[in-house]
Amino acid sequence: MRQFFSIFKELKEREALISLTALFLMCIYLYHGIPRVQDAKIDGLYMRIFQSLSVFFLFFLVPALIIKFYFREDLKNFGLQKGDFRFGIKFLIIAIIVVLPFIYFSSFQEDFQKEYPLPLIAREKLVFLIVWEFFYLFYYIGWEFLFRGYLLFGLERRLGWIMAIIFQTLPSTVIHWNKPEAETFSAILAGIALGAVALRTRSILYPLFLHYLIGASMDIFCVMNSR
Repeated sequence: MRQFFSIFKELKEREALISLTALFLMCIYLYHGIPRVQDAKIDGLYMRIFQSLSVFFLFFLVPALIIKFYFREDLKNFGLQKGDFRFGIKFLIIAIIVVLPFIYFSSFQEDFQKEYPLPLIAREKLVFLIVWEFFYLFYYIGWEFLFRGYLLFGLERRLGWIMAIIFQTLPSTVIHWNKPEAETFSAILAGIALGAVALRTRSILYPLFLHYLIGASMDIFCVMNSR
């Protein structure tokens, strides 16, 4: 028992709190933030909007409040800044050129067609798709801040940059459970690549932009290529 509690003595309070609160917030999201029924009516759109706002609240606002009022640190230290703009833009241009063709051809696959866009009603009218993509952005803001901001930058000092990238990649991949298999495996590479870019630029904005572009373009391509 003493050996068990000695583990926590070795952990710094800051890093332990970051890890545990991130885990707690993910559990709340998995049980209470994800709609259990896929509805093709307007209620389905409302449920998915609730999901996006839940991610924004749990993964962005709560960690931001912890950083500001408990750690008393600047959010810039957790990647909420412009960072290395020149490198970030170069990365985005190359990544978009490489990734978009894969997104387009993946949108023809049945498992992606069944999954996206998340609110089925977004397939029926353009206005529903536009509304959904607007609120979808809040989902990615929360997602990127929790994994590539709160966890990655929060643990970098203690774990080193390599282990911090791996540490945040683990939950960001596992939380893709029940998504298309190709997407889940891609999340491993994405977690490593986007984590490295976030640390290199000292900003989550470039991973955020790319991640949202991938999600939104997958929705649009799935609608365009639906049978």
